[in-house]
Amino acid sequence: MALLRLEGVSVHFRLRGRGRGGGVVRAVDEVDLTINEGEVLGIVGESGCGKTTLGRVIVGLQRPTSGDVIVRGERRSLRQRPGANARADGFQMVYQDAAGSLNPWKRIGWSIAEPLRNEGMRKPRMRERVLELLDQVGLPDSLIDQYPGELSGGQQQRAAIARALAGRPRLIVLDEAVSSLDMSTQAQVLNLLKDLAERHSVNYVFISHDIAAVDFMSDRVAVMYLGRIVELEDAHDRRSPLVHPYSITLRSAVPVPDPVLERRRKRIVLTGPVASATDLPSGCRFHTRCPIAQPLCADSEPELVRASATSRVACHFTGEFDDRYAASRTGGSG
Repeated sequence: MALLRLEGVSVHFRLRGRGRGGGVVRAVDEVDLTINEGEVLGIVGESGCGKTTLGRVIVGLQRPTSGDVIVRGERRSLRQRPGANARADGFQMVYQDAAGSLNPWKRIGWSIAEPLRNEGMRKPRMRERVLELLDQVGLPDSLIDQYPGELSGGQQQRAAIARALAGRPRLIVLDEAVSSLDMSTQAQVLNLLKDLAERHSVNYVFISHDIAAVDFMSDRVAVMYLGRIVELEDAHDRRSPLVHPYSITLRSAVPVPDPVLERRRKRIVLTGPVASATDLPSGCRFHTRCPIAQPLCADSEPELVRASATSRVACHFTGEFDDRYAASRTGGSG
């Protein structure tokens, strides 16, 4: 049984002050997604693509405008206040700004123990449990009595992860959880997260704009653009790279470790107007920036359909990127 399924989930926010009736931000639009037991699902995309809103829907902190969220076979109630579902389902979220998610006026031990107090755990056992969690995330016992402002960014993020683990969650949504850290600390925290997933049998949804970090962490990858999933892996296959034009451009921005190959490598730079979630383009939402866009792309929105045994893609020209991009660079018609 799937841990969680999203069926036709949309989240639209109405704006005021944009003419009669205001405008609508289509942050998430008709998303179907399954998260299986024992896996890490990566969600990648630029800022503003809707991935954080989708993560909040998964946890239960955001009610969908339409569609259903099904947790372990049962449809999630929309009557409960946001946050109550997260607690009932055993889901947690770790944010990009760890310092902002920790109470600056309370000691680290107090913040980590917050889920334990909600469970009614007694103080002596609570302190023991907090010390266990500090050890599991690689922090010294002495930090239990320090304030968030006395910790480094990496230590703050580890403390936030310890708090998320305190209630023994079934799933943790990691929303850009390492993007504010320097590269060395990022690597340490990513390795820590992998180790914790194995030791605690916890599911992750790993949200990031960094496709290299998503590749490292994830068993499957979903690529989002302007509220829609444009590519989705049903099973991770390192031999079958992502093929949507947007996925390819994201990967082209990742440096190659080999300096010789890096000098020869051509990064694909996107041009054209960036569409807005309040004023979506016709047809394919990526066509205003897509390097291989054709007239069909502006007229018809592609469906997310089977492209291989391991993936689904929403593109009219799946598998044709290299030839069409080369033709566009040499002046061919495509």
